[in-house]
Amino acid sequence: MMRTKLRCARCDKSAVYLARASGEPLCLRCLEKSLVKSVRRVLGRYAKLAPGTPIVVVEPLIAKPWLCSSYKILLKAVRSHRNRIVMVGYGGECPAHDHIDRVIQLDREEILEACRLHNNQHDRAACLYRAEYLSGTMVAEKLGINTVLLMRPRDLCSLIGVVGIIAMSLSLAVESLPFRRTHIGIQVINPLYGVGSQDLIAHAFSLNLVKEDLSCDPTLDLEGLPGYTDIQSIYMHSSEMIYSSSEAVREIFDKMPGSRCPLCSTPTEEGGYCYICSSLLPLLKKLLDTAR
Repeated sequence: MMRTKLRCARCDKSAVYLARASGEPLCLRCLEKSLVKSVRRVLGRYAKLAPGTPIVVVEPLIAKPWLCSSYKILLKAVRSHRNRIVMVGYGGECPAHDHIDRVIQLDREEILEACRLHNNQHDRAACLYRAEYLSGTMVAEKLGINTVLLMRPRDLCSLIGVVGIIAMSLSLAVESLPFRRTHIGIQVINPLYGVGSQDLIAHAFSLNLVKEDLSCDPTLDLEGLPGYTDIQSIYMHSSEMIYSSSEAVREIFDKMPGSRCPLCSTPTEEGGYCYICSSLLPLLKKLLDTAR
């Protein structure tokens, strides 16, 4: 976090952080308000949630330092509409869990083991993100809920998309999209699409909400993929790249012809479920049947 001696650009109190995207000096309160506003803007664009609408929130399989901060921001963004929140978790702990209406815990290690079975390194990374996506949609279908929220900041989405396109891994790149809809009408939205992970980490440090990364096989995580470090270093010096590349990935998928997987929207040659969804469905159905 970048500590400053400047005054907040919005309320003139002492600033604690320079916002990554705008460069504005902000106090903690205004930083939090700007993050909440960004989340509400994305939700308003894609979801338009009516008051009281139940939603499913999916915890990332690999917890990042900004995780607990992102929950706090999301709760502030949706609680004003009295939305009931069901969370799909994998054993992580955050203070915000006390404010969640229901938490459904799945076995994280079984999912990671299933992803390790893929031979291709990009498929293993795609499997992690797809498992989050499918966990959310399957819980939503079971409970009769229409909206699923994934917790992925804008820069992470952009990195997923660009690494996937460079490697010609459509199964990975599709996980960067901010909005998808399943064949039965469940909408899957990334409410953090307008928020950067650095701003979330700064917010987490200020409130002592930093979440340590859960250990994971580096061959599964996006950070272990070839070219990831080089692309990330470019993004660190140009926030504009994060926005332009993310939009480019979305346009590529919008213009792609052919069949799509009815669950995740990955382009497929023969129709039906893509191979990653097919590999995960039996396991996730079993885990949901025994979930606590």
